[in-house]
Amino acid sequence: GDHRDLHLSLRRQRQMCIRDSNKAYLLLGKSRFYDKRFISSLQAFNYITKQEKITDVWCEATFWKALINSNLGQRNLAYSIILQ
Repeated sequence: GDHRDLHLSLRRQRQMCIRDSNKAYLLLGKSRFYDKRFISSLQAFNYITKQEKITDVWCEATFWKALINSNLGQRNLAYSIILQ
């Protein structure tokens, strides 16, 4: 009944907040990347990949993580990130 509906509504709302937060972290990571602040950028993308299930935002953050590691000369790590 009402209790179950309220629970589902709160759950959906929480998921939307996480999704919006992760999109903000995605923009933050990209901004830091273009400022050549690669480690700070990597931290933002790591936050996303630890918080989120496999979604478009997760996939994009994973791509950026691989790109950053490649730019830092960590090609083996970049390759392993892509394969995860």
